[in-house]
Amino acid sequence: MQYRQKIVLALAILVLGTLGYVYGSAWLKSRPKNPIPNGLRRELPYLVEHFGVEVIKTSEGEKIQITLLATINRPDQWEQYKEDLAVYRIEAEEWLKGKGYDVDQLPIVWLPPD
Repeated sequence: MQYRQKIVLALAILVLGTLGYVYGSAWLKSRPKNPIPNGLRRELPYLVEHFGVEVIKTSEGEKIQITLLATINRPDQWEQYKEDLAVYRIEAEEWLKGKGYDVDQLPIVWLPPD
């Protein structure tokens, strides 16, 4: 290979490497901070008696929405309703933990909100 060809090849590698770095960095920054694991995504939507889990799209990206299915029909059931919500939340968290996921690392939206 001639000297001139080596210089052109070196410059091409330098330019392509720089472009890869710039666009790769921008792509990494645009990715969500807490992506939803593919294994979990394949299991959703998931619905049982006390809670439902699904993927939703928000302005901040995709999130996992967990809907707690406690019901209240009369004002005198308020305390029982709050207790049911707490128990159902624990059940949902245990389901996720049982699948090997760290609840604190997932982008979860709870319904009803705390």
